[in-house]
Amino acid sequence: MFQAPCSLVPLLGAALVEYTPDVGQDFRSAWPLLLANACNAFLLNVMIALTLKKLSTVSFVIIGLLKDIVIVSSSSLVFGSAISQVQIIGFSVTIFGIALWSHLKLLI
Repeated sequence: MFQAPCSLVPLLGAALVEYTPDVGQDFRSAWPLLLANACNAFLLNVMIALTLKKLSTVSFVIIGLLKDIVIVSSSSLVFGSAISQVQIIGFSVTIFGIALWSHLKLLI
C-alpha cells in the first residue's frame, strides 16, 4: 500500500515523457510474455511468503545469499566473466555476519 504509489508516480512520469505510438504496438505483440512475467512474479511472492512461514528469517537470508553466489559463479563459468575482489569480500563479509548473528542468537 505504501510502495505501489511511490513507484507509480515516477514510472508514469517516465512513461509520459518517453511515450511513442510504437509502445501500444509493442504491448500488443508482447502481452503474452508480459502476462507470463506477471504470473511468475506473483508466484515468486507466494513462494517467498510460504518459505518465510516454514523457515526462519536467517535461513531465508542464507538461501538468498547462496542463490547470489551460484549466479555469480555460474556467470563466471559460463561467460568467463571475472569475479572481482569486491564480490568475494562482499560475500565473505555477509557469510561472516550471518554466522556471527547465528552464534550470538545461540548465546542468548
